[in-house]
Amino acid sequence: MNQIIADVGVYETRAAVVQNGRIMEMHVERHNYRSLVNNIYIGQIVNRLPGMQTIFVDAGLHKNIFIYQEDLTVPFNDLHEGDLIMLQVSKDAFGDKGPKGTMRMAIPGRFLIMLPNDNHIGISHKINDLSERDRLEEWARAIIDNHTGMIIRTAAFEQNSEALTKDWHYLQSVWKHIENESKQMIKKIVYREQSLLPRLLRDAANRSTNRILINDCEEAQQLKSLCQFTQPDLLSVIQETETGSSPFNDENFELEWKRLMSSEVHLENGGTLAINATEALTVIDVNSGRYIGSHGFEETALHVNLTAAVEIAHQLRVRDIGGIILIDFIDMKKETNNKMVLESLDRALAIDRQKTVIMGMTQLGLVEMTRKRSRSNLASLYQTTCPCCHGSGAILSVHWLAYELEKAFRRYQHHSEIKEAHVTLHPTRYQQLCTHELDLTALANAYGLNLNLTHSKSIEVEDYTLSFR
Repeated sequence: MNQIIADVGVYETRAAVVQNGRIMEMHVERHNYRSLVNNIYIGQIVNRLPGMQTIFVDAGLHKNIFIYQEDLTVPFNDLHEGDLIMLQVSKDAFGDKGPKGTMRMAIPGRFLIMLPNDNHIGISHKINDLSERDRLEEWARAIIDNHTGMIIRTAAFEQNSEALTKDWHYLQSVWKHIENESKQMIKKIVYREQSLLPRLLRDAANRSTNRILINDCEEAQQLKSLCQFTQPDLLSVIQETETGSSPFNDENFELEWKRLMSSEVHLENGGTLAINATEALTVIDVNSGRYIGSHGFEETALHVNLTAAVEIAHQLRVRDIGGIILIDFIDMKKETNNKMVLESLDRALAIDRQKTVIMGMTQLGLVEMTRKRSRSNLASLYQTTCPCCHGSGAILSVHWLAYELEKAFRRYQHHSEIKEAHVTLHPTRYQQLCTHELDLTALANAYGLNLNLTHSKSIEVEDYTLSFR
């Protein structure tokens, strides 16, 4: 059974999509910052880069929105600085990059996605029943005009024509409102995507959803009001707990929440995953860990890799990891075993709501894949750059410290008025000096200086202070 558990706090709302008792998705929305994805703006072109066929648009946001040529609906050369255009945000800002935009609008509904300026009809590839695909396509062609297209979502599977038509009429009313808002063509927002809980109600709730639990009466009433119009079948499953209660704690989700912040994942057979993100991609390393097997290395590696493939698909979904992903499975010699692992990964990814593509295995034995990324993942919301290592994952060793101090001692060894060096370190550094048998007093004496060495927790581990007297 499917459940959505929402914890509405003062600063943010956290929500978990739970299936058969296991958390499948985790979502967070800060109350002072909502995702911009699917928002539609009237913006002004402020820069054109012909060499990159990219335009930058000021829509009144913190950063300008960039649009690549393939996401334009008019020729690049027909657009000029100062022009006002309507665009939709397709990806939130990441790092130094601003939001990504498109002029190809897409208005999402429960069963359908409306394509206002495209006459394309698409059907979710997860609907693989041929007769059902034919039925849905026949319905779509009968209801749309020559200037509008649609994508039929997975949730439309086996839905009757009445439900689909109702969803389509709702999307038409939304688009009509957008057109009315955009008539004046002044810089402003003309459509705002729904907040987290209504969005999950639309995208994650389905016929197997038997409970939507919310610890905020006002949010619960708003969802019920929305359901009366769009999804009356879900009205009965919306439940309220006392405002101020802790549903994540009551449902024993807090431990799982903390585990999602760790780079190490333990597999049920004793193996482990190491998940490490860089600016360009995410790397996942599979290790056998404590699992040693009993039928030889190839069989042991196969068993760990098959278990890892299923867990990797789960971790990508629950952590909402997107972009380029490289997976380093344990090396296996048999091609049939490698194929078996890739098939297992593909099956496990089939339930993911985000689009995933497995590119195959490289000559180095690494599996390449991509997963659609549009919003910030959990790690970026709750982790920040280390002030010591500045995101590198490592700090300079104590041997570098000794090298830096020796350079300074050399510079002052011939200054007759200087007799003493004062050095203050973090206590951890002090212990490291002892462990590596590095004697700073002897180092200073070698250059004719006395040393006054102290330690303080008030400075960073990698830092030190140095003065001469």
